Amino acid sequence: LVTSIILIYCHFVLCDNPNSIVKPYDGPDPGYILAESNGGLSNRLRVLASYMYIGLAKFRGAHLVFIWDTNDACPGQFLSVFEQINTVIFATNSSRYVLDKNAKIVYENSFAVMNWILMQNDIPKNKFGFPSWREIEYKMYSRYFPVPEIMRKVNEFVIKHNICNSSAMHLRTTDLDRIMGERKRLNIKS
Repeated sequence: LVTSIILIYCHFVLCDNPNSIVKPYDGPDPGYILAESNGGLSNRLRVLASYMYIGLAKFRGAHLVFIWDTNDACPGQFLSVFEQINTVIFATNSSRYVLDKNAKIVYENSFAVMNWILMQNDIPKNKFGFPSWREIEYKMYSRYFPVPEIMRKVNEFVIKHNICNSSAMHLRTTDLDRIMGERKRLNIKS
């Protein structure tokens, strides 16, 4: 019901395009593409970055509607960790039936690496006048800015443990012990 009200409001009040679900830019509405990944946080961030670029490059600046349902692999929401990205709208599968109808293209649930997604969408790897896949990856990942609360916690951790100022953190919950059972791990390779 809420989704329907939002879509009706956008259609009659904000939009010059009945298929738009976001306030349009000055000029033509770029529309949107729809993608999903229901994996862990890293898988989702990789797929999200890939399709942000696909919307920009292949669909002339189309917004991305990204299906983000919480699950055991990723029990949190993107916006609880990262700042909003102005060309991305997060939705859930409960509103998908409305979103699928008007998307320029609907991509299947994906765990693919960025190179594979770019290749499948005919984005050239190295072509004069186009960014390389490495440049694309860097550009899209650089759009992820942690929310102030996360940055505060990271800064406190870095200061408390006297870690250099250019630290990276990989946060993960894992059930490795349950999967591996009582097997002893004697070193990093085991």
